[in-house]
Amino acid sequence: FQGGACPRRFNVRSSLHRHIRLHTGFELSNCTMCDKRFIERPQYLKHALGHLSSPAFRCAYCLATRNSEVGDTPHVNAHETFKFLRMRAQKDDPGAMCVLFEVYREGLFNATRNLPTAFFWLRRAVKLGNARAMVYLGLIKCLGLFQEFGELPDRDLGAILLSRAASNHSVEATRYLSQCYKHGIGVPHDQKLAEELKSSAFALEAEHQP
Repeated sequence: FQGGACPRRFNVRSSLHRHIRLHTGFELSNCTMCDKRFIERPQYLKHALGHLSSPAFRCAYCLATRNSEVGDTPHVNAHETFKFLRMRAQKDDPGAMCVLFEVYREGLFNATRNLPTAFFWLRRAVKLGNARAMVYLGLIKCLGLFQEFGELPDRDLGAILLSRAASNHSVEATRYLSQCYKHGIGVPHDQKLAEELKSSAFALEAEHQP
């Protein structure tokens, strides 16, 4: 199958239709946080959730950064780690609350996946002023994630949360807030400020590197 003036050919008609959308822009989903474009919404949603995933996780006991998957490790087993996180969260540790958000969202450490509980801990961490929690919830509100679970999009609130986290020198919040100003998400469109925030994010990242 071949479409219009484009020389590309496809063996399956659905692939042709998908490719045509690249030329027409029809039903494209754009990720406003990194400017990637997606032909189908499920692809976009899968990508958008990736913005909530940390590139590494920290062991709840020794805080050593590890790049393997969360679960049983040579020095900490999943059950004990889960108990430790809940104990720390109940003592108002916002860092533990953020980790519990990821634990219940993904069903890690042998926990049952439970989004209402995940958001309970996330909102508690936001109330305590945790920058990471504000980035999480800000992205969720800006990108319209978890709507199927009753989480309503609110770009104004999302931009406010990212702005608060950025004021705490969060690299991620500063980078995402730049995208908000670039696309006018919850804030007035301001290309100059977007570029300034982007530069600030690079500078902060350089400061944080060992």
